[in-house]
Amino acid sequence: MKALGVKPNLVCYNTLLDAMGRAKRPWQVKSIYQQLLSSGLTPGWAIYASLIRAYGKAR
Repeated sequence: MKALGVKPNLVCYNTLLDAMGRAKRPWQVKSIYQQLLSSGLTPGWAIYASLIRAYGKAR
């Protein structure tokens, strides 16, 4: 998406957070969440649910 100049939306971020949570990679979840905040998008309940699920699985 970056190569094409397309900006990701909340659905893309939520999918990435969920995938990295299932893969038990909390360091990548943290960096994706920081990119989300720096992009100016406002996270909703789905983003927070993905974060809780990802950190819960990673312990």
